[in-house]
Amino acid sequence: MTIPRFDAATAALQRLLLSSITPAMAAETEGMASISERINACMERVKVDASEGAALVAECVPHGRVMVAQAQKTLANLEALAVMQAFFHEHKDDFDFR
Repeated sequence: MTIPRFDAATAALQRLLLSSITPAMAAETEGMASISERINACMERVKVDASEGAALVAECVPHGRVMVAQAQKTLANLEALAVMQAFFHEHKDDFDFR
């Protein structure tokens, strides 16, 4: 395995983020400068989606449960990605990027 460069590691975080969110969310957050800002914005959007899904469940709408389940899964992925990004940011000087 080759030693990753800083930009390659950042690109990997971006790729993981894009694989965890919808195309609409990707478009909404595309202009954000930092990946942490983008992750946080996506997390807030997913929380709104979860709330909307919960409201649909309360009204006995069948796809409400699917919305809640998908939002929970996406939120868990985004939270894990936020941990990775925070660790990477805090320790980026410890890595041997070439």
